[in-house]
Amino acid sequence: MKKIITTFAVCGIAASMMAFTGCATLMNGTSENVTLNTVPTKANITITDSSGEELYDGASPAALPLKRGGNGFGTAGVYTVQVKAAGYVPVEFTLGDGSISSGPYLVGNGVTSFFFGVGLLGFVIDPITGAMWDINPKQLTAEQQKEMSISNNGSGGFTIYLKNSVPASVMEKATPLPVKATPVTHNSKK
Repeated sequence: MKKIITTFAVCGIAASMMAFTGCATLMNGTSENVTLNTVPTKANITITDSSGEELYDGASPAALPLKRGGNGFGTAGVYTVQVKAAGYVPVEFTLGDGSISSGPYLVGNGVTSFFFGVGLLGFVIDPITGAMWDINPKQLTAEQQKEMSISNNGSGGFTIYLKNSVPASVMEKATPLPVKATPVTHNSKK
């Protein structure tokens, strides 16, 4: 008799979990771990969400959970990442491309809908919790380029220096040169 009661209790708990959650919420969770590395190491990383709220401000490397869902029903989590280091050009990029977590999430909600009649609720719950979205890429390395400066070398030419190798007292007097970039074209005809 105890075995029957235990079996019914387990089945009841499982059925209520299926009825009041979606498959992606159960299987994926509402956040995803993202790992950020930088070259050079120890660069400052700032992460903001789509509403502009700052979620992280610290040194690299960083591994942190980000919410899969965005700031509204059925929206994916999209994050702006800024990487800054002294003597390097700042880098900015976006995490989260709006990819829907495919496969098990859709199949699970469909199967529970068909057999138990409650899986349709998962198609509402998963967008609310945001669990249906993937954050891509999950791991990345941001490589920064060194800042550079150009000065007249007195012989009609220019010398290029790395910005961080020029003394601060000289940089205070420096003025940017207007540089016009000319695209290089290759003629394939000979």
